[in-house]
Amino acid sequence: MDKGVSVFLILVAFAIGSKIAVDVVRKRTELVSIRTFFMIGFILFQCTSAAIPLWTNYYPRYPINDPAGTGLRYAGLVSMFLLLFFVSYDKGPFVRKLAAKLPNSSLSPGVGKQLGLAAVLVVIAVALRFGVMIPLIGILANFAGLGIASVAAGVAGWIWAPRLLNPVVAMIAGAVILAALAVTITGTFGRRGLVSVCACTVWGMYYSHFRTIAKVKYMPTLGVVTVAGTLFLALFSSVRAEAQNKNFGPVEYVKLMATRADLREGMALLAGGQETGHISLWLTEEFPERTEYENLLGLAYGFMVPIPRGWWEEKPMPISKRIPHIANLRKVDLVTLTIGPGVIGTAWADGGWWPVALYALIFGLSARLLDQWVANGPTNLFVVLPVGSAVGQVLAIPRGEVGLFAFMYVFSLISTWIMMTILAKVLRFERSPSAALAAAPVAAVAHATALDAHGVEGDEDFEHHGAAGAVWDEPQDVQEWNEPDQRLDWAELDDAHNPHDWSSL
Repeated sequence: MDKGVSVFLILVAFAIGSKIAVDVVRKRTELVSIRTFFMIGFILFQCTSAAIPLWTNYYPRYPINDPAGTGLRYAGLVSMFLLLFFVSYDKGPFVRKLAAKLPNSSLSPGVGKQLGLAAVLVVIAVALRFGVMIPLIGILANFAGLGIASVAAGVAGWIWAPRLLNPVVAMIAGAVILAALAVTITGTFGRRGLVSVCACTVWGMYYSHFRTIAKVKYMPTLGVVTVAGTLFLALFSSVRAEAQNKNFGPVEYVKLMATRADLREGMALLAGGQETGHISLWLTEEFPERTEYENLLGLAYGFMVPIPRGWWEEKPMPISKRIPHIANLRKVDLVTLTIGPGVIGTAWADGGWWPVALYALIFGLSARLLDQWVANGPTNLFVVLPVGSAVGQVLAIPRGEVGLFAFMYVFSLISTWIMMTILAKVLRFERSPSAALAAAPVAAVAHATALDAHGVEGDEDFEHHGAAGAVWDEPQDVQEWNEPDQRLDWAELDDAHNPHDWSSL
């Protein structure tokens, strides 16, 4: 029976992929979306990682007493979660109206200013990651810095996608992405920041260009970028244990990966899902027979994250920190070790079947709200990129630590949106020509249109200003500039408490 459940979970994984593919082909949703990243995490951490131990009947450290019965219950939980998630995502009655009330803008900076924005974002990310050493504030600044570094990479991807073969743009965009990776990787042990940088790069490329062209044209490029990011993440995964507690910088990590990385081991670590599915199975046996339910602590902890333990000595420990004690693990560091319980395991520990249903509804509606916000302005990088600034956290939510990862995503979204809004005002970004014409009187619209038709005037940002005051040889409008084969000349470029350790909270 347990092997049958294993096969069922693999089929569920394929069904999720098919659902996403069908919706994209029928243009119900975008391929690159919050829902897609959440479901990738669900497949990895709740489907395949549970199918493996059920098939092999091997349950080290977390014994399953009744694999058949527990497997059937788990299959029911997964089925209920997915059904409610997709129904709430597709049919959420109020989400579209709520998304329409969220702030949007018509700003459309030229490529030069976008490059300037990316550079400024990298500098701000460095300052926030390493320049704020005040307890608590330093932790929150670190979270914001990680999100801003991801957005910088997203801006680089936004610029690069329409002109992939332009060597100048490729070098500049590549430098920004590498800088963002360096900012993220320095002094860190986790992978979610790296995933966010790589994913936000893809996110920016998709929404700036790929979503507007035929899928057969962009899928190879998107595939290459995705594979490259996955390989880098696998190499990092294979050596990150050696770098734990050593505060490595990018140079040390590169040396370590060059000499000690094992790609096969790294890919196995990624594919294994960190035993999350196995632990979710174990938790459905553990609660409530041997351990009392936690009464929605998994959700409530998201609101507790920013409160330091020094201020609240009785602050509860999340289930991810309690699992090593509940399982009576030996020869491990019980102070620093966290175990991913999976979103199903976390919800079950919160109270059984009904919290699993509640989690599904919350995440389904939340994913739809965010995706709808992007859909309302898919060409507005000042909304699109903040929404994609921490998709590494979204992908990790199915792994568990739901409250922490949800808090980090929301905090990153808000902080990057505020920063982008401030920079738009400071750098004086203009509105898009279409929005400007729509807001102008009829006579002014007619006058501007006539001037554009004769090639006399147009978008000032595109036609007149370069990084060093360069002038276009011939006027060009926005549509010409956005063509994928448009060439960009170099002269035309415009525009004991560690304050960064969240566990101390």
